[in-house]
Amino acid sequence: MQETTGRNTADSTAVRQMSATRMAALIAAGKLSSAAVVRVCLERISALDDVVRAFVALDPDRALATARAAEPGAVSPNWSGSVVIARSRSRARPTSRPSSPQSAS
Repeated sequence: MQETTGRNTADSTAVRQMSATRMAALIAAGKLSSAAVVRVCLERISALDDVVRAFVALDPDRALATARAAEPGAVSPNWSGSVVIARSRSRARPTSRPSSPQSAS
């Protein structure tokens, strides 16, 4: 599947497999847009979150607007914030641990 961003096209599978460092380098070089990365992430969230349930709240419109505002040449005097995308290499599922009271020393 191709993601068109207006100035470039990115393969969503390739983007999903990239490290954040590689994404940042391609964005800085103008070969990948922030909006394309966010779009790929939103696509993945949509496909998996019914099972994974990793998000309590998600605002796709705001995420895309923030990514577009971060693009080189974007004019947005009121922009404040950042887009943070974290990817875990671990496939382990979180486990619940019983809480234990701390002993007073």
